[in-house]
Amino acid sequence: MNNREKLFQEIKSTAIEWYEENDSIFKSNNINIDVLQDGKDSFVVIFDNGVSMAELVVEQAIFTPYRFVSFEVATIENDRTKISYSWYDNESTSKKELKEQLTRGITYFINI
Repeated sequence: MNNREKLFQEIKSTAIEWYEENDSIFKSNNINIDVLQDGKDSFVVIFDNGVSMAELVVEQAIFTPYRFVSFEVATIENDRTKISYSWYDNESTSKKELKEQLTRGITYFINI
């Protein structure tokens, strides 16, 4: 396993840890969750609160505006889907910052 693969696995584990730590917040805010992928190469979760949807993607994609992690919130405005919030990690994102940013994103999602 090369260094990038090791780093990816650490980041994916951190995202899964954040997801598990926040289970009670999801439940108390009536957020429906669908884990689309939970494998060696990716972790993808859809959050739905009845008003909007959010997506957490952790993957080793090649042509993306992020290193490994994407968190986006989509809302409907004037009958059109709009990304109303997004956050993407980069080469300098720490595990601590990753958890903080995911918490910030889910807080935005809850308060729509």
